[in-house]
Amino acid sequence: MRVRRKRVILKILRYALFLLILYILQGLIFSHFKIFGSVPMLFPMAVIGVSLFTGCTTGGVFGLFAGILCDISLNETAALFTITFTVIGLLVGALSESVITRSLISYCILSLLALMLTAFFQMFSLLFFAGEGPELLVKTAIVQTLVSLIFLFPIYFCLRPIVRRN
Repeated sequence: MRVRRKRVILKILRYALFLLILYILQGLIFSHFKIFGSVPMLFPMAVIGVSLFTGCTTGGVFGLFAGILCDISLNETAALFTITFTVIGLLVGALSESVITRSLISYCILSLLALMLTAFFQMFSLLFFAGEGPELLVKTAIVQTLVSLIFLFPIYFCLRPIVRRN
């Protein structure tokens, strides 16, 4: 019983440290250094990785905390990312337990889809309620997705040992 509790605490600490590093990178460093005029989104790829390789429960909880930190780092007040990343974590985790193979290819495809979904949710209110033109928003979403994909493999290779250890 005691060994199991120690393992759970270490697992939580590893994921918390990983989230803290992502938060520092996305919220404190990359927010000041835009790449091609866009800030990369690191959290969706991390949520996909954890959910895909650990399952529904861990993926959902990780998605919840990643969403909270992403909302804080991007000054999002509507809990947009908290809800989005929690649902993504739960859905990908559930599918990885039955349908999706746990592989690098699946991680890449699902990360691309999560980044596109995140970009769509970010531009949704501007597109439909603020009356912004779709050309500029779509261009910004594509650039943000491509800039974020630069960090696809670094996140995967940093996350993989954490997931395997658990």
